Amino acid sequence: MVLAIDRVPERLDIASNQGRAEPLYFEEVNVQEALMEITGGRGPDRCIDAMGQTHVKRSLSPLLKKIEDGQIDPSFVVTHRLRLKEAPAAYKTFRDKKDGHIKVVLLPPDMTRDE
Repeated sequence: MVLAIDRVPERLDIASNQGRAEPLYFEEVNVQEALMEITGGRGPDRCIDAMGQTHVKRSLSPLLKKIEDGQIDPSFVVTHRLRLKEAPAAYKTFRDKKDGHIKVVLLPPDMTRDE
């Protein structure tokens, strides 16, 4: 079983729906108690703490190859496509966890949202 522990409902929805993880909303649940209940009092076997950090240099090439080969499709995580001029307002909305912003793609000036 994979658990997703977060305070942002939209991220928990993605983890549950796309990653088949069991979501724990830590502002409503005592995580330690929930983990002990889920594991029958043993606690988790291992914990991977992502905290939004990615080893981009190490991961980029193999992930890009999988995307190009059609093995994975990361588009589900993109919640908004905005024009570059909208970036300052979008960043504030993203920072404040409003309007369901999870991952924003900024489009060059010559592209539209529909492309």
